[in-house]
Amino acid sequence: MIDDLLDFSVWTAPTTEQILKNMSGQKPKSGQTSMNKPAVWRHFNKELSPLTTYKYLKARFGASNGLTMLGKRPSIDNLIHWHYDIHLPMGHINFYGHNSGLEIMVYHNDYQVVDKDREKFVNALKSNFGVYGKQMGDLPKTFETWELFINPFARLSETTTLLWQELEGLDLNEVANITAGADADAQTIYDRKLKGWAESIERAASLGITLRMLYPVLLESFVNFVIYYFRREDVAADDRMYQTVLRAQVDIRVKFLHINCESFTGAIDAEDERFKSFQTLMNGRNDFLHGNIDPQSNKVEKFIIDDGKTPVFNDDEGIIKKIMKKYEVGVTKKDVLSDKKIVEEFIELILEKIETEKATKFKRLMLERFPGINSSKQIEVVLPEMVEGRVVFSGEESDDSGYKWFVSDDGAFELTLPVNWTHWYDQYHKFKAREPYRFENITFSHRQLSNKERKEELKYYKTLYPRKLGNIQYYFEVASNDTEFAFRSYFAVKENTLIHFTFTYPKDMAKDVEGRSTGTLVQEAEKILASIKLNSKDEAIKVLDTYRFESF
Repeated sequence: MIDDLLDFSVWTAPTTEQILKNMSGQKPKSGQTSMNKPAVWRHFNKELSPLTTYKYLKARFGASNGLTMLGKRPSIDNLIHWHYDIHLPMGHINFYGHNSGLEIMVYHNDYQVVDKDREKFVNALKSNFGVYGKQMGDLPKTFETWELFINPFARLSETTTLLWQELEGLDLNEVANITAGADADAQTIYDRKLKGWAESIERAASLGITLRMLYPVLLESFVNFVIYYFRREDVAADDRMYQTVLRAQVDIRVKFLHINCESFTGAIDAEDERFKSFQTLMNGRNDFLHGNIDPQSNKVEKFIIDDGKTPVFNDDEGIIKKIMKKYEVGVTKKDVLSDKKIVEEFIELILEKIETEKATKFKRLMLERFPGINSSKQIEVVLPEMVEGRVVFSGEESDDSGYKWFVSDDGAFELTLPVNWTHWYDQYHKFKAREPYRFENITFSHRQLSNKERKEELKYYKTLYPRKLGNIQYYFEVASNDTEFAFRSYFAVKENTLIHFTFTYPKDMAKDVEGRSTGTLVQEAEKILASIKLNSKDEAIKVLDTYRFESF
């Protein structure tokens, strides 16, 4: 029973070395049965605090002793930050401090621990905290307290990047004029293209003006971030002095960086063309920010009006094209790209004047969305780069007849990011780092379709290449992007279920890492697909055991 594990007086935490030694030297006794399956409990929320649990374990047993600590990096970049392996006569308990939260695995040698035991275990554990209250109270004296905050520069940088990517992707090529005497269908097509082109111009102008307004803000945010991070100790200690530094004109702030900040190897050269371009950019922002009206600088067309009501243009062109193609004046892609280049080169100019090691560290901090700050006002990257996550799908089983095929009993699909990890099933669907170009990592997705969607999908697939593999009629296409990879996707509709497999292979290489040619890769992939039937829940689970899950 669970009570056997709640005698806290017999809890012990052997050293990691002892655990390894016991594992390597342990031999099963004659007639001994295997240990029961562990109960795995997560997502405690307010039920149990990870911090309080950690303080209890550390106050009582010292440093973490779990085997996962053997692979822990000497930094914050870990998936598991602490792990206690507690041994008892009748079983053992593992406490994990994941990026995703607290996890407790409870084993009993003779009894299968179940979820209904969770409340009793948690309440008993919390009641034992008081026994070690003094030791737990002393621990925070050795801890550092950090708080996360939003990095304005990182947020602005990401925003401008996304806006630029959208602007860069717009097709702004002017629509060719329709020929005289064109039929009604041609006129309809032309009108649709002209409307789409005009809308793209309007969107481009909106993105352009937004970016040209944001780039100066981004640069000033960068300068202020540099000042805060590298400011001298006396400037940091005197808030009035610090505020005085920030209130100076931005070009003066830059010129005085080597005076007000540490780690600079010299002054910023005001004669450097990158600095001059920076000044020009900052000086021009007022026209955007204050909405200044200057017709002389924004002229786009010259024409005459006769008798006060008859406009006559010099160039023979439709009024829509004539006006819309000039709507971007001052905020064109070229203008935005020029500002973008100034921003990048100015940041490079500043970083060049910072000691190399400090500059490298600051570069990572620059793009950290949520850096941490401690009581000494020190800013650091305190969140790990490796992230775990959990996706819980909504909806009832009746909404999707295949819903229960791909999720655990509590309706959750367990995954770990980055998503290029392999999958296996053990109570939950799990992932681990995968090797490239291996067919056990084919991406698989499955989705229920309405009758209307089914017809539309089949209509599209019949424009692709047909391929009968096993008992399923597939349709495939080959695609690629700007990376070094190509993608081969296979689609099938079985009853009202969409099935989709994709595998990736090197686009510009004759052979993959295992020496197989592209033709061999395709043959191996299709051989695998031919063996998949998906006629039952068990077969679907088997597919998920083998292939990487993508999405519904």
